[in-house]
Amino acid sequence: MRKPLFFEGIICPLITPLNEDFTLDVVATEHLIRHIVSGGIQGIFILGTTGEASSLSYAIKRKLIEISAVTLA
Repeated sequence: MRKPLFFEGIICPLITPLNEDFTLDVVATEHLIRHIVSGGIQGIFILGTTGEASSLSYAIKRKLIEISAVTLA
């Protein structure tokens, strides 16, 4: 009997769009997520794709998680 997989399909890594002052670019983030999802992927991988997570503040990380969850819902 085959075990069901927790993740299936394409999980796309996502960069974190930032403004010039290193704040989260909310509009660009939402647009990027919608664009990637419209291409048929099954999920996104945030905060670990390009190493930027170690240099982002807790507030930015939290906001990115919130925006990602709401936009994907």
